[in-house]
Amino acid sequence: MLFKYVQSKAKYDEGAVERILEPSADRVDPECSHATVCGGCSLQHLSAPARIELKQQLLLTDLLQIGGVVPDEILKPLTGNIWGYRRKARLGIRDVPTKGRVLVGFREAGSHYLAELESCVVLHPSVGQHLMDLSRLIGSLDVRSGIAQIEVAVADDVTALVFRHLETLNRDDLTRLETYARKYNQAVCLQSGGMETISPL
Repeated sequence: MLFKYVQSKAKYDEGAVERILEPSADRVDPECSHATVCGGCSLQHLSAPARIELKQQLLLTDLLQIGGVVPDEILKPLTGNIWGYRRKARLGIRDVPTKGRVLVGFREAGSHYLAELESCVVLHPSVGQHLMDLSRLIGSLDVRSGIAQIEVAVADDVTALVFRHLETLNRDDLTRLETYARKYNQAVCLQSGGMETISPL
């Protein structure tokens, strides 16, 4: 692998890959078409078993370096679906008139800009397959520029979406949110300020 140094920190250096000379046996083609742009996940080029092994190793390294802890026993990692497994997320919202729509999703890798996503294979399908529906919903609101983010929490039997809004929603906007919640069988909440302001729609 050829790489170039990007910056040097006190305890580590950062680099950017320029070319893969010989791919690892664990390297795979990303499932998501947005993988090279989106910063929501950075390991899609790694096979699922290798991804789990890497995450376990990172946890063990952190336990040792940060807490000085070495586990007496390491259990076999829990595994499940390799796609659609992410059940918690904070989705950024940005009204971009030049693109003709509201962007909903994660930021671009190494950037403050939102990636232009149509779907997300890592997010639970109840949300990941409906990013464009959320985009159209927010685009239809009178306060479309006043929706800052959506907190996502998915349980086994319900998906909850918490809309963080910076402006007061009128009756028409509330009706549109209610219609969306019924259509997709989701629990929608509103948040106008801190955590104490979260309330069911």
